[in-house]
Amino acid sequence: MLSETGGAIFVTSDNTSIIELVEKMLVNESMQLITSINPQQAAVDFDRSSADVVLLAFDDLDKAEETLQLLTRDSQRFQKQQHRTLTLCNKNDVQRAYDLCRKRDIDNYIVFWPLSFDPPRLGMTVHQAFNELADCRDAQQQALEMLNQTEKLAALSGALNSQLSESHNHVEKVERTVEQTEQDVYAAIAETYQQLQNKLKANGLPEDWSLVPPDATQIKTEFSMVTSALQDIREVSQQFAQTNTRHQIWADKLSQADESTRSILVVDDDEFQRSVMRSILKKENYRLEFACSGEEALQKLVKSPPDLILMDIVMPGVNGIETTRQIKHDVRFMHIPIVMITSHHNRETVVECLKAGAVDFVVKPYNRETLIAKVSASCEIGYQISHQLAASSASVKG
Repeated sequence: MLSETGGAIFVTSDNTSIIELVEKMLVNESMQLITSINPQQAAVDFDRSSADVVLLAFDDLDKAEETLQLLTRDSQRFQKQQHRTLTLCNKNDVQRAYDLCRKRDIDNYIVFWPLSFDPPRLGMTVHQAFNELADCRDAQQQALEMLNQTEKLAALSGALNSQLSESHNHVEKVERTVEQTEQDVYAAIAETYQQLQNKLKANGLPEDWSLVPPDATQIKTEFSMVTSALQDIREVSQQFAQTNTRHQIWADKLSQADESTRSILVVDDDEFQRSVMRSILKKENYRLEFACSGEEALQKLVKSPPDLILMDIVMPGVNGIETTRQIKHDVRFMHIPIVMITSHHNRETVVECLKAGAVDFVVKPYNRETLIAKVSASCEIGYQISHQLAASSASVKG
């Protein structure tokens, strides 16, 4: 279904004719067009805009890639805000555009030349981009709500278990008290009868006047109502405990399902190292995403924040330590745990990683068991922090 409200689209080009053509083709669509005619100024213009979708409108795919690099490097909004990036291309560049999509440098492409090839495709693709953003935000909100509900359910289940345990203890104490009281009452009555018997004998009264104390079963009968009520309480408590156990099993399944879908962003410019990571972590049922540079990692963070980041230190452009600092200074991503990947385990490097905000580090070549253990522990750190943030968010909203 097409979105009814398109939002704002940022169109950047070096050719006014192309921009005018795009405007003409989208004139009947319910969206705001924000244009930038100078690629060198595109990052500044995009930062000033409110656009969620970027359209690279160039007649040459090389120019589109160059502008994309400038946006990735220089635009704060492009790095930090969730958005979708589209590009125009001609039919001879379809394979290149497809490769850019596979690498997730862009999200989609429109075969624009020749124009008669598929004219409605531009409007359709832009609408799809807006719909994807809306779906992504809805999914994030639903995930947060599920996290809140799971947290509340776990807390409630814990409180119920505590109350049930206390209830069992109280019932047992009352049962012991009733049993002891029953014994004490019988002993007291028996003693009273014995004292009366002694007085009768002392006064020389006939033996057929002797008093016989009541049987213990008579005393038990009097207490049977109390013990019966306690048994009813115990049965209700047990039924409630069984129901709570079923709820706890459901909550545990939710938690396990959440754990099984945890995602990891691996940032490493070495294809071989990425393949090693893939072969190890895929078997552990993690969802993996890869970035070849710090700049690409920042861009992917905006589109789909992971549960954990594995960050190589030595990379071209912005290195891993500086990328980590940037992530930890962004309030939206500062809670994501980062494990550094390094070939150096000297003290200075480790200290610098920890100061930048990393929670741990892994030394190449990887030891499989060590890597899995550190990834699992770091994911758990991120999971606990997410729970705390969700609880704080719910408290503020409440």
